[in-house]
Amino acid sequence: YDFGTEQGQETNDWGITAYIPVTDEKIANTLALKCLGQGANILYFNISSSIKDWRVVFKDIHLDYIHVIVSFKEEGELKSFIDFIPNNAKKYISISIDPFCPFDSELIIESGFKVMVNGFELEQIGANVTDQLSTILYYAETLIHKLDPKNISFEIGIGSDFFIELAKIRALKWLWSHILLKNEKSIPKTTILGRMGWTNKSLKDPDINILRQTTESISSISGGV
Repeated sequence: YDFGTEQGQETNDWGITAYIPVTDEKIANTLALKCLGQGANILYFNISSSIKDWRVVFKDIHLDYIHVIVSFKEEGELKSFIDFIPNNAKKYISISIDPFCPFDSELIIESGFKVMVNGFELEQIGANVTDQLSTILYYAETLIHKLDPKNISFEIGIGSDFFIELAKIRALKWLWSHILLKNEKSIPKTTILGRMGWTNKSLKDPDINILRQTTESISSISGGV
């Protein structure tokens, strides 16, 4: 059935995201600058340790031009990050939120950040496609009356089943459009970040890992990340 959720034949804007684990401020900054120099235009910072100086992490990174995604383990780190980031840069920054371990969304929204609903961890712990989509879409629907839908994006894990992963991304796009339509919201062009994990990777066979990552990339691109 046609629920009126077609978005037309708009071209896809590609982004190249570099994943930056932050355990040391200087090392993270060096890696981020190296990735930007090699063509990345989005930086994903996973904050897994206490940050003493945010200025070191973001040294020479122009937040007015580079889109940044940040994932936190502790709410205290989120609050210190909010205090550090200038107001004019917050519109370029998305905070990744795991629906199973959510932070205070009101705090994030009131601070002026965008929200990325994180379904990657669900895929990595073995959740099936139905559980992945239902969980992240349920959480996203709780946000649409507080936040403009254009400021909501999705992060999903890409598994090894080629056609299932392709269909999952297309289903996510269709279902999100349908939810927005039924809530009488405008349907923006939504960003979907496809992220490959490690649960099906080998510690001893890097060549096989490259083949797996290649097919996972093709399935996610075909789906429309």
